[in-house]
Amino acid sequence: MKGDAPGKAAVDRPSHAEESRTIVQLAKTCFLATLSAELDGYPFGSVTDLACDEKGRPLFAISTMSGHTKDLTKDSRCSVTVQQPAFAGIQDGRVTLTGNVTKVDDSEVDAMKAAYKQKHPEAFWVDFGDFSIWRMDTVLKVRYVGGFGRAGSPPAETYFSAAPDPVAAFAPMIAGHMNVDHTDSIVAMLDHYANLQVEEASIVYLDKLGMDILVKQGADTWKHRLPFVSPALDRKAVKEVMVEMTKTAAKAAAAKKAAAKKEEA
Repeated sequence: MKGDAPGKAAVDRPSHAEESRTIVQLAKTCFLATLSAELDGYPFGSVTDLACDEKGRPLFAISTMSGHTKDLTKDSRCSVTVQQPAFAGIQDGRVTLTGNVTKVDDSEVDAMKAAYKQKHPEAFWVDFGDFSIWRMDTVLKVRYVGGFGRAGSPPAETYFSAAPDPVAAFAPMIAGHMNVDHTDSIVAMLDHYANLQVEEASIVYLDKLGMDILVKQGADTWKHRLPFVSPALDRKAVKEVMVEMTKTAAKAAAAKKAAAKKEEA
């Protein structure tokens, strides 16, 4: 498995801050690491449910029985690691936020509980008396890793000012449709727009600027970045740009095939 296109830098991607903000926005679970109250400061990490508020601050609904509650009550320092949807390995995106998590003030509980329920509508237990809402109000460091050769630490203020990607939330539906019904079109787009001839190709992620495509060429497999011909800021725009690119690639492929036949003749 290789990283982005062999020998080429990643191009036409959202900023590290935007990528980080998007990952946190879309996530429903995370890895929360606290300083253990029971084991005198040793790290204690586990998987827990996650939501975030409109500013991108992680939200947690945790019970008084949870070890995390005891840890955070004693020492609010912690880190939260979040993975992009369909995370499959270290070639995929993730972000770690390091800072302080504290119990939400009573004046904000209802609003934060509503934000949490919007992400987790099945979480009826957040209304139980032994559950409370906690939030990472202070972020000291953002560490983004987008895959092999793509990493950075955008300032916390840049993370908070960034907007989640407008199309990433419905990327799985678009990718699934293309991968099931239009694999030939994906291969053709790579041939036309990237001058890359591959045996297999499937879209694994989309954002407003382009697609990450898992490709196979001989014994090599890697993720190739294919930019859109123009930014797509909503679902309708994604459909329009995909149709434009597939039609252009198909026309180019037909012309190439006709030229090859003419040479043979």
